[in-house]
Amino acid sequence: MPELRERIQRAPVTAALTAVCVVLFLLTEAGGDIIYKIFALRAGAVIQDHAWYRLLTAAFLHFDLQHLFNNMLILFLAGAVVECNLGSTRFLILYLVSALTGNLVSTVWDTLRLAETVSVGASGAVFGVMGAILVILFRARGQIGQGSSLGIRAVLMLVFSVYSGFAAGNINNAAHLGGLAAGLVLGLLFTRRREWFDLSGLR
Repeated sequence: MPELRERIQRAPVTAALTAVCVVLFLLTEAGGDIIYKIFALRAGAVIQDHAWYRLLTAAFLHFDLQHLFNNMLILFLAGAVVECNLGSTRFLILYLVSALTGNLVSTVWDTLRLAETVSVGASGAVFGVMGAILVILFRARGQIGQGSSLGIRAVLMLVFSVYSGFAAGNINNAAHLGGLAAGLVLGLLFTRRREWFDLSGLR
């Protein structure tokens, strides 16, 4: 418990985002499909009905407990590392921009394919966080001891996540890749002047 309390204190935005997603999941479980109908991502609703808010709201909803657990576990562990290194404000910007970019790419992709899929989940934002982790490891390569497997483990985790998305038929890979791209770009931008990084959360 002391470790959990310390993590929350060091990364309050990460903890708050995780809590919001959990609370909204409980609300959707109690409220039925109406919340998904109003707030989930659908290309037609975004483009034709101008419901642009769905690009953001969909990132805070999840279809089932496993979906929620997988995203929140990565967010809580990796997000804390990114927030400690970028600061809470920049981390929040990175998270929200990654979510928006991922869902925008998904919307464009579905429009081009004439597909009308319904999508929810924080995966685009989480992939943005993973992209920022890769940037931090690249920037901090001088701090990482020779023989360390930190970078290899991070890359393998990302590759496995991308592969799993393409191997499964119900995964929004467009949102994943869009979020990852946003995380990489903002990660590079936000760390360009940093010379030292806190890698304790990755060891």
